[in-house]
Amino acid sequence: FKVAEEYFYLGENEQSLKISKLALIDAKSRHDSISIGRALYYAGDCFLDYQKDSAYYYYKESEKVFRKLNNKDKLALVLYNKAYLLFYEGNYIESEIEVIKALNYLKNNGKLITKYRCYSLQGSNHLELGEYDKAIEYFDLSASILKQMVKNNQEKDDFYDYEIANTVDLCNAYDKKGEYIKSINLLKDVIASKKINEYPKIEHIVYGNLAYSLMKNKNYSYSKEYFTKAITTCKKNNDELGYLYLILDFGEYHLLTKDTLKARELFNEALQLSKKLNNSKEILKTLDFLSVADKTNASNYKTEYIRINDSIIKKQRENREKFARIEYETDKVEEENKILSNKN
Repeated sequence: FKVAEEYFYLGENEQSLKISKLALIDAKSRHDSISIGRALYYAGDCFLDYQKDSAYYYYKESEKVFRKLNNKDKLALVLYNKAYLLFYEGNYIESEIEVIKALNYLKNNGKLITKYRCYSLQGSNHLELGEYDKAIEYFDLSASILKQMVKNNQEKDDFYDYEIANTVDLCNAYDKKGEYIKSINLLKDVIASKKINEYPKIEHIVYGNLAYSLMKNKNYSYSKEYFTKAITTCKKNNDELGYLYLILDFGEYHLLTKDTLKARELFNEALQLSKKLNNSKEILKTLDFLSVADKTNASNYKTEYIRINDSIIKKQRENREKFARIEYETDKVEEENKILSNKN
């Protein structure tokens, strides 16, 4: 399991899957149900980025094992994994349902880190659904779990990462509500703590979010200063996805400050990068901005937007059907096994 975990964190999913399957064979030979369930959700993690239906299948199989064992901690973790997958598929309602199921298993005790992740994901679900007050409520709950972890001496090495990520999520909700001053103050506090310098991988996220909030609050000179800091730090870290988000926001900054030429340049770069990263959501966002920044070709961008959006909706519908089929078929097999067992 440790070896599979290390391969996974190195981004070597094929090796991680291979080792997870070895763990599964070993666990089955020893009739070790907990390890069987664990190996199944490890395998699911390996498929998460590129084959969602396979990930969902392994998570569902793992869920069945832990449900039979009535292992509430592990069951909550698997349900969270399913919810996380559904969230990134854009299926926020179904994701919300799985999170609630997970939280029900964590009511009385349970691992605090799983509870934190559930509250955080639920906040993100409400954010995407436009329910900003609800999102803030859940981000506040996840912050309270972090405080509890400190109190119980359960914080890990990456605790401060969680704390900053939670603050950024909270600020995103405030930004959506137009409460930019709240975001600015919270993010300035994070920077003032100086701890951020020890975490270069999240430093550019804080700078970028502060730049965005300042921009929306029309503090353009300070905003540009933080955008420049964020982009420089992001390039050092070779974070392509982070860089994509930043140049999109910086493009919006140039639109608002009437530098349409620079805005177009950044949006065209963002379009190429979002296609390279196969990030449909950001492709749509970029095309939307380009239709404003480049009036001459606006109709072409709008046509492309509609084509890609239709394609995404079709793909999401297909995946939902696959997930529903996996749910039905695995439940059906389980029911048939129960009947057979009773007959025997």
